[in-house]
Amino acid sequence: MTTVKEIIGEMSTPSPEDIALVENAYEYSKKAHGGQTRYSGEPYFTHPAATAKILAEYGMDATTIAAGLLHDAVEDGCISRADVEKEFGKDLLFIVDGVTKLGTHKYRGAERHAESLRRLLVATASDIRVLIVKLADRKHNMQTLKHVPEHKRRRIALETLEIYAPIADRLGIGKMKNILEDLAFPFVDPDAATHVAEVRKLKTKETEDGLAKVQKELKQQLAKKGLTTFRTDIRMKGLWSLHQKLRRKHDDINLIHDIAALRVIVPTIEDCYATLGTVHALYKPLPGEFKDYIAFPKPNGYQSLHTTVVTPEAGIVEIQIRTEEMHRRAQFGIASHMSYKQLREKVGKLEEKAQKSRFSSLSFSWVR
Repeated sequence: MTTVKEIIGEMSTPSPEDIALVENAYEYSKKAHGGQTRYSGEPYFTHPAATAKILAEYGMDATTIAAGLLHDAVEDGCISRADVEKEFGKDLLFIVDGVTKLGTHKYRGAERHAESLRRLLVATASDIRVLIVKLADRKHNMQTLKHVPEHKRRRIALETLEIYAPIADRLGIGKMKNILEDLAFPFVDPDAATHVAEVRKLKTKETEDGLAKVQKELKQQLAKKGLTTFRTDIRMKGLWSLHQKLRRKHDDINLIHDIAALRVIVPTIEDCYATLGTVHALYKPLPGEFKDYIAFPKPNGYQSLHTTVVTPEAGIVEIQIRTEEMHRRAQFGIASHMSYKQLREKVGKLEEKAQKSRFSSLSFSWVR
């Protein structure tokens, strides 16, 4: 079971007040769920504790983490809303109430209703933290889905793919989106999931050694140019994402060049473009395959340079170049190292700007 020390250990520079709040919520939730068990037979409290740890990992504030600990305490535990408000305040109760309301909306598997349900969830969650707690709650539920009765699994997995993963995507939380998709995929289409996993495994074996050589060569060239404070890693495409792309490419794996991508993370935007020049000097770029998401970010705020090049060692390879800040935003989106106070100020400024312009505040509905 996740301990309170593990949760606090994931928090970014918590104050003594933050630690006290999380510790209090931990004990309160543990007591509220005493005697309850999950389908797996584990104590029910393992779920809110795991949810809180996920929220801490995603950089959320102490109030949101405490709400993660208490998100089921009123509905499934033995405490009242008045008890929660008295002990933890209106702000936390508001989040818990929002998560409870979201739980009343169920996806029944009709794809045409997916978009309307996504909108309904976003409208219900008038505080963005409600959605983030719900996503953390869903992530842990998906990690333990095998213990749920078989007749429920596919519906929950479909709901995750059709509703929650796209919401995570719209909030820019790429890491959460990918995890939710890959956890749900085997329950929605087990045969396709097995097939795609095999395809990815074979392709990875083909390119692994070559990519390591490209990585080494690029590091040497960047060091020669005076760029030493950077890091690289190899990113594997998610199974669901690869499945979708294979369908679009009529199952021709040779048309997909980003199963494994080399990621270069540098200090500044200027370094991004300097690195791009080094990459193109080393390897021939494929025409029409360069995307500048720094100058033209995706609607969810994602920024990076993507280029596809031909290498002698690994064949055709996608290389992604971004700053540390862009990388954090790509992983954690709207939750990335942003206090709730800052978030409210940002939303307020966007709405004020929208009202002054010819656009309505709906232009920023994804931030809401």
